[in-house]
Amino acid sequence: MLRAYPKPAAFAAGLLAAGFMGASSAWAAPAPQHGGIVVVSEGHPVEFVATDTTVTFHLSDEDGSPLSTKGIAARAILRSNGKTLIVPLTSQPPNRLEGSLAAPLAAGNKVLLDAKLHGHKLQPRFER
Repeated sequence: MLRAYPKPAAFAAGLLAAGFMGASSAWAAPAPQHGGIVVVSEGHPVEFVATDTTVTFHLSDEDGSPLSTKGIAARAILRSNGKTLIVPLTSQPPNRLEGSLAAPLAAGNKVLLDAKLHGHKLQPRFER
C-alpha cells in the first residue's frame, strides 16, 4: 500500500504557518535592556555590557525576570590577539555580575562568561 506524504516544501510551510519554526519569538534572544549583546544560554538570557573599565553581565530567568546572582561563582574569560585574560566577577544585586578591566576591550574581542548557576554551568559566548 502506498501512502501519500506531503512534499518537504509544503510541510515546512505548514510548520512555519503553525509557528513551529523560526517564526516563533520563543526561539529569538530578547532585546537588550542595557545597550549590550544578549545571548541565551541554558534557557537564561544573558546581556553583556562593556565600558572602558568594567564588564557586566545581566542575568534573566527563562521568563525574562531578573535572576538573582547572589552566591554565584563567576569569571569572564577574554580573548584578544592570542592573549587570554581572566576577570573575576562579583555579584551586584539584583541580577548583575561585574568585573574590572585594566584597559578597554577592542572590537573583535571574544568574551566567555563562566558561571555555575543552581547546579549547572552557564557559559554564554559573546564577540564585541
